[in-house]
Amino acid sequence: MHTSTTTLLLILSAFIPVSGVILAITPYLMPSGECFAVTIPSARSHDRALVGYRRMYCGIMVACTAAMTAACVAAACLDPTHAFLACFIVGMLALIIFGYILMLVFRTKVQHIKQERGWQAQRQRSAAIIGPDGHVPHPISMWWNLLYVPVFAVTLAIGYAGYQRMPEHIPLQVNLSGETTHTIAKSPMAIWLPLLMFGLLAAVLIFTQYVIAHSKKGVDVNDPESSAYAYGLYARAWSVFTLVAGLIVCMLAPIMELSFAGALSPRQAMIIVFGVLIFVIGGSATLSIALGQNGSKVRITQRGDMDIPSDDDAHWKLGVFYANHDDASVFVPKRFGIGWTVNIARPATWALFVVAAALTVGGVVAVTMLA
Repeated sequence: MHTSTTTLLLILSAFIPVSGVILAITPYLMPSGECFAVTIPSARSHDRALVGYRRMYCGIMVACTAAMTAACVAAACLDPTHAFLACFIVGMLALIIFGYILMLVFRTKVQHIKQERGWQAQRQRSAAIIGPDGHVPHPISMWWNLLYVPVFAVTLAIGYAGYQRMPEHIPLQVNLSGETTHTIAKSPMAIWLPLLMFGLLAAVLIFTQYVIAHSKKGVDVNDPESSAYAYGLYARAWSVFTLVAGLIVCMLAPIMELSFAGALSPRQAMIIVFGVLIFVIGGSATLSIALGQNGSKVRITQRGDMDIPSDDDAHWKLGVFYANHDDASVFVPKRFGIGWTVNIARPATWALFVVAAALTVGGVVAVTMLA
């Protein structure tokens, strides 16, 4: 097996254990007032039964991750192309689906404990930060996204400068062995293809920045000052990472143009792509572990309150789908996992779905036509 092929297989194989471990430790990354998407008193987060559920979930997911990783390694030894890719895709999907089903199982168990022990909110309380809040970190300005402009300008310049050097049939897709599996005919459209592909990706990342900046704040009513600071730090860190990761990923656009012009071989371009993926996945995993959801791991104080200030479990369908007509927020922090989700009870959410679907279909059609 070629050395570079082995390198690519090792890089791809690392995705499953990294993703699996993040899924396995997710219960430990959530705020103390939440357990498997169920609101609990923060003082009860170390309840023996809840601790046992987290350990069981983590242990099962680690075992499944190890099995999937071993299967991928075996497939790579037998057939480093078809069998490995099939095993990799199935393994990733299986981990995500099984992890979600397992979460629902333990969510039901936590709900039973909550009902048996009478953990409920006596009244619905909320908190807001008023007055000067200069000490609270904020997401970076949306203006920073203008940095994408020079990246795409360089891409366009390389495309025009290298057009004459492009072969009549431009390699577009290669397998793990570096063999070309799909080409496109040389035409001016080859210059615009990377711009379209990564331009759509940049648009998604810019929208992600908007979501981070305009999401409902994950503030603990029992400890508003500390939790507001922690959430601000969490949101700022993710907005910075989203920008940096987005710029690095979009630098693949000029790399793609260089590959079209023959300045880089398809195999070299593939190694760069996987290197970028390692940075993105490794960086997001590091941030997730270091900060926790809503900045729960960087809270200055961790008050263990016996009461539940507010309980919106009824609005979280199957633990991950938030639907609350009375909440004006369109974007909210996830209840299980790292990041943000949407309030599906708001009309604006469905308008966004329609726009996103239209852009996705349009982008796929345009890329297919160019390719």
